Amino acid sequence: HGRKRGTTAGASDFASLPALGQPVTLPFPENDWNSYIYVADLAEEIYQLSTKPSLAYRTYNTGGHTLSAPQLVALVRELVPGAQISLSPDKPNSPFIYRMDDQRIRQELGCLLRPMREAIEDHLEEVRRRDSCRRS
Repeated sequence: HGRKRGTTAGASDFASLPALGQPVTLPFPENDWNSYIYVADLAEEIYQLSTKPSLAYRTYNTGGHTLSAPQLVALVRELVPGAQISLSPDKPNSPFIYRMDDQRIRQELGCLLRPMREAIEDHLEEVRRRDSCRRS
């Protein structure tokens, strides 16, 4: 939550804005697919790889949870009833890779990714905590 720059800076808006009671328009159409990884899971993978005495490979792909746009919207609406989320039918599909072979990292470390629902719940908690601190 709160990222302002970079190619995927708006990636957290899908949950951050609804958590704050604000509408969000996602910058991709309904037939889009994306792979999402929670920042804490990525940090854990980097930590685990960097502290292992030896690694089987020089490079690793980290996967994520691949969801269609409607699946993402439905999941957020389950967690934030009444969330106002719309898609952008006139925009192109996301240019990002959403099918990634993460077999190496899973073999090396096991699965460190929390379920997508849990990651969004954690994200929502963080947004609400920061917002309540800001208002205090």
